[in-house]
Amino acid sequence: MTHLPAVAIFLVGSTLSAWLRFDRGALLTGWIVMLVCIAGVMMTWWLAARRAPPLVLPTEVQELGARDHLTPDEEQRFGDALRAHHRQMQRDAWRDLQRRGPAALIVPRAALYYFWLCVIVLAILPPAAVPGDVLPRVPRFVLVVTSLALAAMAVAVPLGWRDWRRVMRALLVVLAVALPGVRSTEAQGLGYAIAGPAGLSGFFGSSASAVHAAGGGEALVNGRGGVGGEFGVFANSSSALLVFSVNGVLHVSPSTTSRGLSPFVTGGYTHMGSGEGSFGAWNVGAGIDLWTKDRVGLRVEFRDHVRPDVRGAVQYWTIRAGVVFR
Repeated sequence: MTHLPAVAIFLVGSTLSAWLRFDRGALLTGWIVMLVCIAGVMMTWWLAARRAPPLVLPTEVQELGARDHLTPDEEQRFGDALRAHHRQMQRDAWRDLQRRGPAALIVPRAALYYFWLCVIVLAILPPAAVPGDVLPRVPRFVLVVTSLALAAMAVAVPLGWRDWRRVMRALLVVLAVALPGVRSTEAQGLGYAIAGPAGLSGFFGSSASAVHAAGGGEALVNGRGGVGGEFGVFANSSSALLVFSVNGVLHVSPSTTSRGLSPFVTGGYTHMGSGEGSFGAWNVGAGIDLWTKDRVGLRVEFRDHVRPDVRGAVQYWTIRAGVVFR
């Protein structure tokens, strides 16, 4: 794989930075590792560009193209030879894509998403937000990078599969190969990073002095309905809860349009935990995605996590805003 060196640098550098941040408390060293990682990836891309093979045209095309004047017969031969060469290159590209499969598009995309999610987490999430006694035998950075990797894959897999199918279809059309059946449904992936004020209320009283920050992804069919996953932290000045949710989601208007609004509703199961214990809850929410660009937009939402309790239900609510991308 031509992307393998860059993917390896992204994964190793991001994971090492997370370990320095959450298990060693070395924020500055973590950022230095990130910068070195970016420089290393740029160097691999530059070296790959230098090693790219030159474009070689058929001998007849080169000979006729070097002449100052061509006869009508030579112009016809030149055009026929160039078109035949172009068709052969398209056939070779189609066979290569078919052989490598969608993994060639999924793996680099997942590594890139994982790297930038690590950058965001290092910037906004303090080490205290991941209590060391949640899973005492597991380092804190493992919890963080595992959650980020799942979020990156949740977005990269449907997007890579979609792009692979589109390229294959485009090449088939160019090569005049009949496509079976009608257009099939397309998967779409969304990712987001979001944060905002939060509070809780229940039998013990109420408070509105917390913050909820999270990142997640959604896999949608035709930009409307699908499933989503999210990992974040619900914290105030005295404690922090790790929050993991698995949801169903429905976009009222498709999220496939290039610009515009896409309201949505969501609901599912949430698991919350800290060093003192863990519990399950249900969550419901609603919000809107404002797509200001083709692939990047703004998300605003309200979500309420309801924890059943024999003494009375406890609600963990939050109003959040952040960036959404596809």
